[in-house]
Amino acid sequence: MGNRTILLVAGFVLGGIVVALYTAGPSVAGEPEPNKPPAQEAPKQTTAKSRADRVYAYSPPDIERPGKIFLKGTNRYSQHDEELIIRDFFQDKRGGFFVDIGAAAPIKNSTTYYLEKHLGWRGIAVDALAQYGPGWARLRPNSEFVNNAITDRSDETMTFYKHDWSEVSSLSKEYAAQFGGEEKLTPIEVQTITITDLLDRRGVTKINHLTIDIEGAELQALAGFDIQRFKPDLICIEVYGRGKVGAKAIRDHMESNGYGIVKEYKSNTVANWYFAPTAAQGDSN
Repeated sequence: MGNRTILLVAGFVLGGIVVALYTAGPSVAGEPEPNKPPAQEAPKQTTAKSRADRVYAYSPPDIERPGKIFLKGTNRYSQHDEELIIRDFFQDKRGGFFVDIGAAAPIKNSTTYYLEKHLGWRGIAVDALAQYGPGWARLRPNSEFVNNAITDRSDETMTFYKHDWSEVSSLSKEYAAQFGGEEKLTPIEVQTITITDLLDRRGVTKINHLTIDIEGAELQALAGFDIQRFKPDLICIEVYGRGKVGAKAIRDHMESNGYGIVKEYKSNTVANWYFAPTAAQGDSN
């Protein structure tokens, strides 16, 4: 077949395609094409990038890529995302010092076990229930367990209400009784200490991370802590179940001492608020 014949055949083929397209005609704007179901809007997906854009309202100046640990990490020990948030804030800093108030069990639901086991941190754990002491001695050798109730005064004896579900035991009878009634409570006598005295008596001058989870007695603990002198880099305080008034009182106390809620993590936890010095994170509102 000659070149001219090939060109003619090709022309007829292309011409047929053009005619077919012209006959079908373009679809009218806003109407579906013939014999084609209407296009449906694809569901919106929350990607890691969009989540990061929403969560990280500010970036601490000493962190180049905030969010990587929190967004991609796996929580191994803590009850919620506490472990990941603390690791993310410190960017897996090694060799820090923590104080864990209301520490409870040494591993289960612990916010500080990862720090000690995997990052070489050490610290002080405090709980009013002595039953946790042997476990800490055996499983957390780099930390000291202290059997005291943390409040706003030291060296006094107070009644502590031990609950059958030990994690909700409290200095407040009313608080602990919320979980099943007073019949589940056993009153015991405990010695008190303030956070400031706890640290001074051990020669501690600087702490990196402070966790306070003592079932409704957080404000009392804060009243006995000289925040300005010890200036923790990050403070995690449980606010779940404290009510709007209690949560606001905690926030007001922290803001009056130069601390603001870290915006990065506020929308990602309902149990705790995370506070850092406002000079380090800018406006805390």
